[in-house]
Amino acid sequence: MNPVKGLQDHRQAVWLDFLSRGFIADGRLKKLVDDDGLRGLTSDPSIFGHAIGQTDEYDDAIKATLQSRDYSAGKIFEKLAVEDIRNATDVLRPVFDTTRGADGFVSIEVPNGAGHFVKMIHNGIEYGLMQAFAEGFDILKNANSEALPHDERFDLNLPDIAETWRRGSVISSWLLDLTASALAADPKLAGFEGVVEDSGEGRWAIMAAIEEAVSADVLSAALYARFRSRRDHTVAEKILSAMRKGFGAHVEPKVEPKERKAKPS
Repeated sequence: MNPVKGLQDHRQAVWLDFLSRGFIADGRLKKLVDDDGLRGLTSDPSIFGHAIGQTDEYDDAIKATLQSRDYSAGKIFEKLAVEDIRNATDVLRPVFDTTRGADGFVSIEVPNGAGHFVKMIHNGIEYGLMQAFAEGFDILKNANSEALPHDERFDLNLPDIAETWRRGSVISSWLLDLTASALAADPKLAGFEGVVEDSGEGRWAIMAAIEEAVSADVLSAALYARFRSRRDHTVAEKILSAMRKGFGAHVEPKVEPKERKAKPS
């Protein structure tokens, strides 16, 4: 079997970061789709710019465009790119139909910084999704807590649950696939400390929300959870304990300290 096509058996979809007019016209794209199992394309202005400036594939189209209307360079680029994307999606249509819309797309980063902004928000959403999975599995793990009445406890198999959920449930996703793989390899996740870094996109997404006066409760909470993962008990938590002791004589339970390899953000 073609090794690229074989990746489909492992729920992996191969996309190619390239697009040009000649690549579509001479059948290379169709061959990759039919023979190698290519499932989609990505591109950006630099890829288009190279194809337009370094080949003669677009010369006739540019001349025809200028003869029909006085377009700016930006408008010419937009017109040519849209035509290429439309023709590429025609070639990818069988993939779209076969996968019921899971693949078969052309994704292009738009110029003037908008692509970076969209990617930033994408990663902010990713933070929220990751946090939701993390909290859900934490609840499942603690369903057998000694704090619960004995007849209300459940000893749940997290690897089995993750594997079941990832096979067609409404929350199936690549993130859930990664979670299932991690739990299958290490059900107690003993190889992880739980110190979660952030690469900046989540912060920028929240800053954008503030500038736009948009409520982003879930994304904010997910980012703050990452901050909290890097620290032991904070002054804020100690103040909370002090207030509880003051107004209700609530005494902190004694908990053995846990070593943590914290890193600054």
